[in-house]
Amino acid sequence: MNNQVNSAHGSAHVTPAGGNVFIDLGFDADEAEPLKTESQCVILDKLGYQQANHEMINIQD
Repeated sequence: MNNQVNSAHGSAHVTPAGGNVFIDLGFDADEAEPLKTESQCVILDKLGYQQANHEMINIQD
């Protein structure tokens, strides 16, 4: 699979779905995996917070 994307600014690497962007950035696999896990937890936490806010707004309407 080709992970290169051509754009007006040249080619850019694209991390495939399920890949680990931290490995692509040059971190060792042992360091990249916990970083990926931690970032996924932060994202899910933020999404959950947004969902709760949307639900509260819908209840108030």
